Amino acid sequence: MRNKRRLTTLAFEIVTNGITKEIKATPFTIVTGETRFRISVNGGPVLIFAYDEGLNRLAKMEEETTSIHGNIEMEIVKNLPVAQRGMKLAS
Repeated sequence: MRNKRRLTTLAFEIVTNGITKEIKATPFTIVTGETRFRISVNGGPVLIFAYDEGLNRLAKMEEETTSIHGNIEMEIVKNLPVAQRGMKLAS
């Protein structure tokens, strides 16, 4: 039997343009050891966020077909607890 680690989903709210949005973020680790996040805004489609070395911050992955406004992306990044502590998530 494999040892499974329970994933903890972080839930928080952001406000952009006077509108409150509910964010759910679940961290997960890929084979390379990099931590990424499954992000859902108001229960919508899941977006994947990862550390972008060019931007030097977490960002929505380019491959994602679902788009979100840049203001929402920046608020998510600012409010993710691990991002707020300045953790670098890529190895």
